[in-house]
Amino acid sequence: MLTLEAALDLPIELPVRIEPLVLEVYDKWTDGNNTIFSSRIDGATVDGNTTLGVQNRFTPLNVPLWTDYVHRVVTEPNAPLPVRGSTNAYLGILKSHVKVDKDIHQHTLNSFAGFSIDDPKLLLSPREDGVNLIANATLPNPSVMTLQIVCLIPLIISIALTNQGTTLLDLKSGEYLLGNATIDDLMLYPGNHSVPVEGIIDLDYLISNLGEILKTQSDALNRGFLRLEAVGRNVTFNGVEIPYYAEAMRKLTLTADVSLGSLITNSIDGILKPNGTNIFANLTDPNGPTNIHDIINSIDDPDNSLGLNNNNDNSDDESQQS
Repeated sequence: MLTLEAALDLPIELPVRIEPLVLEVYDKWTDGNNTIFSSRIDGATVDGNTTLGVQNRFTPLNVPLWTDYVHRVVTEPNAPLPVRGSTNAYLGILKSHVKVDKDIHQHTLNSFAGFSIDDPKLLLSPREDGVNLIANATLPNPSVMTLQIVCLIPLIISIALTNQGTTLLDLKSGEYLLGNATIDDLMLYPGNHSVPVEGIIDLDYLISNLGEILKTQSDALNRGFLRLEAVGRNVTFNGVEIPYYAEAMRKLTLTADVSLGSLITNSIDGILKPNGTNIFANLTDPNGPTNIHDIINSIDDPDNSLGLNNNNDNSDDESQQS
């Protein structure tokens, strides 16, 4: 279903009548039949600032071209929206043929640069559905579009779907698949917005591959973080895959540095609180008696294969020099 609106503000004070027109969104980089979709807009009289368009109209898509456009919108910082159409306009009895063929320039999603995973918490007792990770994800939207789970809504175009949609992401550390995360009913307005995330981490797999996984995390661990990569697996609407959005998300890798201190304190919070004080609070304080760097430095890494002994080596050198 398509809702399309075009705002016109003519620089004259006289009303102008226009005939019906077919407005096309097209792919200017493709030869031949390059129309992505089109819609007929009824004739109207334009008097001052006037809005033309259609509401909730079934609109067939050229799926391959729409898939390419969605990919550009998701991955590029400035993906133009080419539109074209023609009609006749009348000023009194004077008739003029009007042709429109232009790119609507806009900021687009730029691979969600600035993506982050915040407030992570491992559930020591998984829920009945297997969920053992909850967090909030920030997906920056620098565009003028509203991003809905199965629709991208440019300034002049609205494709509205109101039923349930689901975005499923694989969570990885390097080549190791740790689990998955789900975002339901994703709706991102322009700006930075936080959305709830629920995930399932395969703890048995993580533990059995812990040594190799830690090697992929050495740089992040030295800074007190876990580096997670989220890769789109599927995008569904009422249980049915939406191929053009799923394809765009599968080609996108979102990387986030997750605070190890926050993960530990959020996970343990409410479990160990003697006298009402969280004994893990100092993990997030670099000046605390037992901070996260103390934990990292205590890991046995004799050959420095995990890259965790840099600080200790530096301190030894300084002691010898003194």
